[in-house]
Amino acid sequence: MNQKRIYLSLLFFLFVSYSQAAIIYVDNDSQGNNTGHTWADAYHDLSTALTNANFGDVIRIDKGTYIAPNGGFVLKDGVKIYGGYNVRY
Repeated sequence: MNQKRIYLSLLFFLFVSYSQAAIIYVDNDSQGNNTGHTWADAYHDLSTALTNANFGDVIRIDKGTYIAPNGGFVLKDGVKIYGGYNVRY
C-alpha cells in the first residue's frame, strides 16, 4: 500500500470516528431514564458514562460529588470530559 493510500484511509477513519461522536450527560440528581442522552435522562454516575463512552465522545458532568468505585475512574483515550455544569430542571 502506498503512502498516499494509507493517509487517505487514516483520514476516512478519523472522519467516521468523529462523525459518530456522542455527547453523554451525567447528573447524580437526575430522575430520568439513566440513558445519558440528555440532561433529563442523564447517567446517575460517572463510571457508567466512562464505561459507555467511545473515542471522540464528550462527557458533560453536572456539579456534584461523584465517588469512584474501587478507588478510581478509568479514563479512555479520545474521550473529552467537561464538568461543573449547573443543571436544574
